[in-house]
Amino acid sequence: MAAVLICVGPVPSSASLLGVRVLLSLRRCSTAGPVVIRIPRALQLRAERASTARSGRGQSVRPVLSALPGRLLISTRRRDLNQHTGQTYRRLGPAPRIVSGGWKHRLSTGDHFTINNTRDCTPSLPGKDEAPLIGFEDLGVSPALSQALSIQGFLHPTWVQRQAIPQLLRGGNVLCAAETGSGKTLGYLLPLFQRLLGEETSAIPGQTENATTQTMGLGQEVGQSAEMGTVLLHGQNPHTPKWIENQKSNTIPKTFVSRLWGDSGPRCLVLVPSRELADQVYNVAASIAQHFRLKVKSIGGGRGMVRVEKTLSGHADLLVATPGAMCKALQKDLVTLRNLRFIVLDEADTLCDESFNDLVEEILLQVDIFSGRTDTAGLKGEAQLVVIGATFPKGVGELLGKFTDLGHITTLKSRRLHFLMPHIKQTFLKIKGADKLTELLAIIKKQSPGAGVLVFCNSARTVNWLGYVLDDHAIKHLRLQGQMPADMRTGIFNSFQKGLTDVLVCTDIASRGLDSTRVELVINYDFPLTLQDYIHRAGRVGRVGSKYPGTVISFVTHKWDVELVQKVETAARKKTVLPGMESSMKQPIPKTDLIQFDPETEE
Repeated sequence: MAAVLICVGPVPSSASLLGVRVLLSLRRCSTAGPVVIRIPRALQLRAERASTARSGRGQSVRPVLSALPGRLLISTRRRDLNQHTGQTYRRLGPAPRIVSGGWKHRLSTGDHFTINNTRDCTPSLPGKDEAPLIGFEDLGVSPALSQALSIQGFLHPTWVQRQAIPQLLRGGNVLCAAETGSGKTLGYLLPLFQRLLGEETSAIPGQTENATTQTMGLGQEVGQSAEMGTVLLHGQNPHTPKWIENQKSNTIPKTFVSRLWGDSGPRCLVLVPSRELADQVYNVAASIAQHFRLKVKSIGGGRGMVRVEKTLSGHADLLVATPGAMCKALQKDLVTLRNLRFIVLDEADTLCDESFNDLVEEILLQVDIFSGRTDTAGLKGEAQLVVIGATFPKGVGELLGKFTDLGHITTLKSRRLHFLMPHIKQTFLKIKGADKLTELLAIIKKQSPGAGVLVFCNSARTVNWLGYVLDDHAIKHLRLQGQMPADMRTGIFNSFQKGLTDVLVCTDIASRGLDSTRVELVINYDFPLTLQDYIHRAGRVGRVGSKYPGTVISFVTHKWDVELVQKVETAARKKTVLPGMESSMKQPIPKTDLIQFDPETEE
C-alpha cells in the first residue's frame, strides 16, 4: 500500500528527490493491488474550516467525509452517492447529498436506492460479544414461570425485557418506549403474572379446609375458591365481606362474585387498540397462564354485546380488551374495576389519538391509579400503570397527566428507539403510479414459496381493488381491512399466520403490534402518510423469533411521499433518529436506558 504526501508551504530543495521516491514506490505497488491515498488529518481539518467559511457566505459546499472502511450502508445507481458504514457526517454540519433530493422532478422516475442491513440479527437480542446470556430467573422471575417460558421456547430475555421486568416487579408506574418487535408484550406479561401468583400464594385469613385446591405451578398446590356457577357463602369463611353477608340469598351469581373471599372483577386489564391485537395478546397470555390455571379472557368490539356478556360472566384474572368494548361493558355494569391491580396501555400512541382518547379516559376514570414514589403499587388498592409503545406523541403525556403525576413515572427508553432498524434491508423505488401494479406483480412472483409477504395500502378501497387484480393473475392472497366484520378479520390473519396463504394485502390495521414472524417481505404499495406509520410497517419484519432477516420495498410516487423519503435517507446517512418522532411528555421524567452497551455507539 502506498501513501501520497501532500506538502503545504515552501517547497524544500529535496522535493524533486522525494517525488521520484514516491513515483518509484507507486510503481512497485501497482502490481500488488489498488493504491489508497490517505489525506492527512491536518489537511482534512483545514478543508473543513474552508468549507464552513464558504457555507457562511451562502455558497454550496460538499461535506467532507472521513474515508473509513466498512460495509456498504447505502447503495445507489450513482456510485458517487454510495455510503459506507464508516463514513460519518457532522450532526450540525452541512446536510449530506441524498439520492432522493431531486425526486420531485419527473425525470427522476426509475431512480432507486437501498439502505442495506448492517446487522445479521435483530438488535433487540444481545449478541455473543455484546453481553453475557442470562436467563429469566436472573431478572427475578420465579422458577415456575421460567420453566413455563422454556416450554414455550423462550430461554433468554431481550434488551427490553432485561430492564422492564425488574422495574415492573419493583412496582410503581412505568412507561416503556422501545422499537417494534423487541419483546415488549412478554416484558409486561411476566411481571404481571408473577404478581398475580404472589397474591394467590399469600395466606388468606380464616381460610377453611372446605376450600378446593388447584395446581398453581409445575407441581405446586395452593388454596383456591370453588370454581362453580354459585358460591356458598355462609358457614364457610368467617371473613366474608359484609356486603356479601347482607345478601338475602345464600348464593350469588358467579357474575357478581368470583372468589370465595369476595373478590370481583379482573385484577389485571390490558387495553389494546384493535381486536386482532387483543387476540394476539390473549394467545400469548393464555399460553403462559395455562400452566398455572389463571383465567385469561378477551373482549373486542364488533362481536355483539351478548358475546361480551357471556365472556364476562365468569371470573377473569387477566382481561384483554379494546376501549370500545370495555366502555360498553362498564356502562352496562357487566364488569367492575374496583379490584384492579394492574392496567396496561399497549400501543399507547394509538390509544391516545383522537379515535380512542375519550374512551380510554372514561376507563381510567374508573381506576384508582397508583401515584406515589414507593414500591407499593397494587398493595393499597391502587393499580400499577404500565404504558407500552414504540412512539409517544404529545397526546400520551396530556392524557396520563390527568390521572397521575408524570414526574413519578419511570421511563425505560431504548437507545435504538426511532432509529431505522439496522438489520432490515430497505429499498425505495421512484415510480409512476401507473407502473406500480406491474412492479408489484413482478416482485411477488419472484418470492419463494412459504415466505410471507405483506402489501400495505392506505385505504380499504385500494385493498379491494388490488385483490381483484391479484385474482385475475391467479395469485393466491388474503385481504385485511377495517371495514370487514370482526370474526372475518380474525380468521384472515390467523390463516396468514398459519401459512395457508403467503400474500396478505392490508391497510395499517395490520401494522400495529401484530406479531408476524413468518413475514419476509413488506411492500409499501402506497407509501405511508407519516414516519410513525413507516416505522410500524417496517417493524413487521425482522422481529424476535423471525425466520427471515426481512426486507422492505417502498413505491414512491407523490411529492409528499418524496418529502418523507428524504427525511428517511438523511437520517440513515447521518445515523440519527427520524425527525418528528421524539416523545412529548410535558413534565420531566427520570430516564433509564435499556441498552447499557451498544457496540454501534461505542465505535
